[in-house]
Amino acid sequence: MTQQVSSDTLQVRYAPITNGFPILETEQLSTTLNAALQGGEPTKDFFSQLNQTAIFWQDIAAGTLSFVDGHDSAGQPIVMASSGNINMRILAEWSGRPFTPDTPIGTIFVELGNTETKVQQLLAASIMLDSQPPAGTIDEPFFNSLRPTLYAGFADLLKGIAGQLASMASTEDPSIDPQTAIVSIITTASQKTISALGSLASWGLKKVLADFNEMAFSLGVVAPLMAVPLVFEYLSHPMFLSVMVINKSNRTIDLTPLDQIHGKASVNWPASSLPVPAEVPGNASGTLTGTLLQTALSQYINSNTYGAIGLVLSCTGTAESPIRDVISVPWSGDNTIWAGASNEDAATIWESHSGSPHQLTYHTDAQNLQIDMAISALNGTTDDRYWYGVLIVIS
Repeated sequence: MTQQVSSDTLQVRYAPITNGFPILETEQLSTTLNAALQGGEPTKDFFSQLNQTAIFWQDIAAGTLSFVDGHDSAGQPIVMASSGNINMRILAEWSGRPFTPDTPIGTIFVELGNTETKVQQLLAASIMLDSQPPAGTIDEPFFNSLRPTLYAGFADLLKGIAGQLASMASTEDPSIDPQTAIVSIITTASQKTISALGSLASWGLKKVLADFNEMAFSLGVVAPLMAVPLVFEYLSHPMFLSVMVINKSNRTIDLTPLDQIHGKASVNWPASSLPVPAEVPGNASGTLTGTLLQTALSQYINSNTYGAIGLVLSCTGTAESPIRDVISVPWSGDNTIWAGASNEDAATIWESHSGSPHQLTYHTDAQNLQIDMAISALNGTTDDRYWYGVLIVIS
């Protein structure tokens, strides 16, 4: 940190462990994704459950839902918030290692779960000290005293993000860039001191200054989950398209909107690449174990009342034959999804594949990868809106 602080202010810094805010691969998740990839009603249900996060984040932003103290199954102190089928909890664990300036004093976990879809997401970050307390020893009692202040700071940050994104979505013509929005919010939060809670006075501390700047990417991946459902409340654009990509493969997936043929993004992609699956870091008190899958979520709207939505995505591949995805949602007629390897330009790919096939699912094998696509409907309305969801799973 470059900010000058007084000796009674502890400087804490968070360093990301997880890449983004990945989802936990479980048997229940596999069942959920297999159903969602059937197309039609199961796909609609999958995206409808994702949209239930709107209630959770609106309540967080408004302050009508607060984090409360609790304990996990191992007896560790946590803070948690719950609304409907959405549950979030924050857990900070002591490292158990002697303090050095380059050694984390602990790990903070943020877990977000949906009890209907069984989608569980995990964000993990190392807790570093950029300064030392004026008195006392940095040990487990110190960490236990610091924990309430860490929880308060992280909860306030999440509330600030939710509030800012709610404000950005509350417009008739939303255009949200998650990373840009998150960087602005985090920069502001990292310049604010937090009053020390608990018994930190025993270490000569009155305030804590938490640096979240390194968490911008991870928290940026969360942003679309907050913003996408909120956009639905503003109906100047009668057509919506939500697209989620999940990487189950053993390769990093480069994700690029090759061309926006029709319409525009109301919520941009939060990341340009989806890393390979990784193991759950640490043990999160033993509550979560397994493999973490990287995901990305975006939303598109039509540009005018009678406009269509159409895009060509580049998902991965070699320069000679990259993988492309086509999604076409016309104003009239049936929707189209397609995927395949092609080195042609976006206009040519669109011309060749945007008109057919009209089917709820699409599967192809390319570059030793399997690409599965599913769309919630070929035409008509969903929940009284022209809203469609497309799920893309690469394995």
